[in-house]
Amino acid sequence: MNKGRYILIVAIGILIAQPKLFAQSQSSDNGAADATLCVPIHLQHIWPLSFGNLVPSPTAGTATIGAAMADGSFTNNHVAENPTTDAHVTALVNQEGSTDPGPATFWVTGDKNLYYSITLPNEVTVYITTFDVVAPPMQVDNFVCNIGSTGQLKYGLGQQYFAVGGTLHVGANQPAAYYTGEFPVTVAYN
Repeated sequence: MNKGRYILIVAIGILIAQPKLFAQSQSSDNGAADATLCVPIHLQHIWPLSFGNLVPSPTAGTATIGAAMADGSFTNNHVAENPTTDAHVTALVNQEGSTDPGPATFWVTGDKNLYYSITLPNEVTVYITTFDVVAPPMQVDNFVCNIGSTGQLKYGLGQQYFAVGGTLHVGANQPAAYYTGEFPVTVAYN
């Protein structure tokens, strides 16, 4: 037999036998997939952060409202708290018709037992709301929350109230008027 033919026959034989030489065992299974959809987290402002009635002086000063409320409170009642002032601002308390001072109250709802984070602003400028008086804006900063920076939706179907306080900077001889403004508070699931 011709050596070249022999090599060709062996090569054809190997090609024909190849599927048997390299046959592999196969196995398959199905993977599982699942998801739990949670109730979207929701935040609602219930009560404003109110510093009440204040009297300025010829020197700039501050008034502070803390975040008084039981940790993780389950009440939406307004918490009355008189402001703490320095020597340059006077708080008028127990005045008939005066604004009831106290921390802002927020209500957060979502899936029960889930944890969430709270983000407060660094500072906010409160602007005057009347055009009858020309006055510089007052600044609110040092925001604090009674439950810190995290909470848990453990009450009812998944809810919690929290309070936010802060410090108001009253300018020297700040004009008498009603001042108002807004500050952002954000909650998100952890």
